[in-house]
Amino acid sequence: MDPASVPLTWSTALTNWRWDSGAGLAIIGLSLGYGLAYRRAARRGDSVSHGHVWCFAIGIAVLTVATLSVIGVYDAVLFWVRALQVLLLLFVVPFFLAMGRPVSVVRGAMGSAGQRGLDRLLATRAARLLAHPATTSVANAQRCSTLPIQVIRSCCHSGQMVRSTYRQNSKTTRTQKPRSAQADWACI
Repeated sequence: MDPASVPLTWSTALTNWRWDSGAGLAIIGLSLGYGLAYRRAARRGDSVSHGHVWCFAIGIAVLTVATLSVIGVYDAVLFWVRALQVLLLLFVVPFFLAMGRPVSVVRGAMGSAGQRGLDRLLATRAARLLAHPATTSVANAQRCSTLPIQVIRSCCHSGQMVRSTYRQNSKTTRTQKPRSAQADWACI
């Protein structure tokens, strides 16, 4: 199904899901890793509360909806859907995943030698630099700096579809072949 040819309705919003291998594997990997680490930490008596587990599960659920549901299907067609996806992936998903305390869960799953090694690793200058808010802000700014180009491409693609559909429906007779939409729209 081409999302540009099907209008977004409540029915299509509930039934259109698309498998994205990268997002699907990330979701499965994060879920399995957290679940196994939580189970091992619980056996060792060093686990986080059930509230933290629920927060991680909500983060995984929002990640799934943002990448595999109708939001992932229409992200290249409708700008507001792309904006919603960006907001979910930049703000909501990281918040809930972080509230799940994944580092504490992994640390609790390790033995005492592994915990000491992880503590030493997290105390290094490189780890502090990578975890600093300024570093993540610069990374987010870099991600958002490509958004105007994506907006232009998305709008241009939508314009091609509208122009092409209009021409086919109103001006084309059975003997005429429609001209290419590429000839009328110069896009990036």
